[in-house]
This record gives sequence, C-alpha cells and structure tokens, in this order.
Amino acid sequence: MDKYDIEFCPSVDGRPYIQTVYDYTCDGERGSLEFNGYYYVDDENESRFDRKLPKEEILYVKHTLDVPTRTWICQEESFLTDHSGDKPLVEMEYTEYTVDKFVYKVLVERREKIQNTDVYSTVEDDDEGEMDVCFFPTDHQLIFFRILETLVSEKSVKSVSGRQISAPIVVALMR
Repeated sequence: MDKYDIEFCPSVDGRPYIQTVYDYTCDGERGSLEFNGYYYVDDENESRFDRKLPKEEILYVKHTLDVPTRTWICQEESFLTDHSGDKPLVEMEYTEYTVDKFVYKVLVERREKIQNTDVYSTVEDDDEGEMDVCFFPTDHQLIFFRILETLVSEKSVKSVSGRQISAPIVVALMR
C-alpha cells in the first residue's frame, strides 16, 4: 500500500491536525482527505469558533510508492573504531523509493464528520473525586477541497534509506 504523509501548514487561525490518514484522492483540481484528527472550524449549524468553511489552507503531500525501486547491499567502513583504532567493515542494505512531493494552496469547501473518536482519561478533581477528561477531541472526518495553486510539484524524487545488516567483525586477542 502506498504511503501518504499529509500535513497542513500552521496558520494564525488554526489548521487541521491529522492523527491518521485513511484515504486521500486528488486529480490536480479537486480532492478529498479522510482522516482522524481535529479541525477547529464551524460547520453550517455551529457557532463555537470564529472560523467557517470555506477556508484557505496550505496542504503538504508526500506520496511514497510502497514497492522500492531499487535495493542493494554493500560493505562499508563502520563509523565506530575497534580496539586497534581500525574501522571494521559492516554490511549495509540500502533501499530507494520513488517519492512525489506537492505543496498546494487549497480551499477547504466542506467537511463531513463520520464518527467521534475522542479518547478520555480519568483524572482526580479538587474534591478527590474522579472525572473523565478529553484532552484532544478528535473525529473521523472527510474534507473536500479545491486546489487554488500548486506551490511545489516534485515528481519521481528518489529517497534512499539505509540500515546496517551485520555487526562489525571484532577480533579478540587471546593471550
């Protein structure tokens, strides 16, 4: 499954906070984002906040293909030195992925709340009783947006990650 890292850039009057992305679609003109998190804007029938939809936001999208484009193994010097001051060889595995990065100026036009996903914690109150408190109210929700401007478009960028797959060979001196 392809991976999407999606964030909204901070703004003076709040922005959506995304805990989990469920679905993202965008055709270059319009799109939708289904996520769990919060977005402090008023729906049509609410008046809790001073922010109403439609609302302009800056949307950052990083799309990583699930299947690596290339994987290779090589031997390199360790960054650690052994007892003699030499740098032993270690095997490293590198994986290259294709990544698309976009930054859009969008107009969030509509939101649908699907399910409340608040998590409550039990805390003691001043009277030594207990009460349930929700520190971060969240909802499973779906927002619909229109792209006003593409600020950054980087297609097929290569992203490489590496990990050590063998321990350095350590030679013990026997006396």
